[in-house]
Amino acid sequence: MSVLATPSTQAPYPVAEPLLGGPAVVDKEAARVAALCEYDVVGSGPEDAFDALTALAAQLCQCPASLISIVDAKHVWSKSGYGLPSGHHGPLPRDLFMCSSTVCGCDIVVIPDCTKDERFARSPVVAGAPYVRFYCGMPLINPDGHALGSLCILDFHPREITPEQADVLRKLARQAASLLELRRSLLELDRTRLQLQDKNRLLETASQHKSQFLASMSHELRTPLNAIIGLTEMMIGNAARFGTEKANEPLKRVHAAGSHLLGLINQVLDLSKIEAGKLELNPTTVELAPLIDEVIGTAGQLAEQNQNRLLVEAEGNLGVLTVDAMRLRQILFKNKFHAIGQRLQEAKRANPRGSPTVLDVRRDFALQPNAVRHRGQQNKHHCNRLDERDDDERRYAQLCPCGAGALAR
Repeated sequence: MSVLATPSTQAPYPVAEPLLGGPAVVDKEAARVAALCEYDVVGSGPEDAFDALTALAAQLCQCPASLISIVDAKHVWSKSGYGLPSGHHGPLPRDLFMCSSTVCGCDIVVIPDCTKDERFARSPVVAGAPYVRFYCGMPLINPDGHALGSLCILDFHPREITPEQADVLRKLARQAASLLELRRSLLELDRTRLQLQDKNRLLETASQHKSQFLASMSHELRTPLNAIIGLTEMMIGNAARFGTEKANEPLKRVHAAGSHLLGLINQVLDLSKIEAGKLELNPTTVELAPLIDEVIGTAGQLAEQNQNRLLVEAEGNLGVLTVDAMRLRQILFKNKFHAIGQRLQEAKRANPRGSPTVLDVRRDFALQPNAVRHRGQQNKHHCNRLDERDDDERRYAQLCPCGAGALAR
């Protein structure tokens, strides 16, 4: 930095020296140009917010013209101009214009008479129209300390600037830098929006592929299930003909489990409604004792694998419930009796063969502490209350306030 001397006076404002090309200066300039690219402002058109600042700067500093310039590696680009004739909005060679000096520093640069400055005396805007004489510029510094351009005021006669006008120019330059930051933020938001749109398109495509896969798998699964259900119905209905009287009860369990699984697979085809939160319920009056027996019949197979028995101790009158039977059966199969199965697997290691395991069922349908217990042993096997819920259960409990929520516990 140096102090500019004129024949008549010495101005108390620093003037930046031209780039000397040293390694440190070159690295700093490269970082500045790289930072400028983030704003996508080089070559951009005029904007009202910047035009307002140049008009305000000229009026408050009592100058006929002002300019907001963006300075890249080789050119000066005019972002906003006030009081200047057309044809001076760039791109213009950087080395011939005063703004190149301003972006090398961090404070105001004042040139009282440009014709007396050997660097810019031959500048097109000094030697020719509009014959600029006075120049005062303040760099537009971003939060990282890089000067992206300048806000300058111009006069066509040599003059000085007052401290008050210099302070005004500094403040307006900070506002211009803030507008550039806002521009960068908006660009980043727009880029993020486009990225989200791309992600959404990918998600939609994935969702379509998933729906197609589910539809295909549902079809492939229903075909053998329908065959199993039809065959068991035929064997149950014609037990004497097929000699399956002794297997009648297991066949009924197979038929019930297959029918339940088929119902769940059919629901997969309506997955879009579930994902949209529009799960439709079909409440009917359900006898609870037969439903519990049906589910226990399936869970009891785990006990029988170790020659144990699963017994149900239930109150005499469990009553009826208005509920979607398929959803209730799904909850019991999916979580509660799956958990019971885990307890029964643990019981295999703890119980001698043949020991019964008892499930205590009460009217509130919450499995009580110590609800699964083993007889014939001094040390009892305990289980915790099975009160975990998954998303299906929570949704079901919210949709069934008439008492199904208790059953889902």
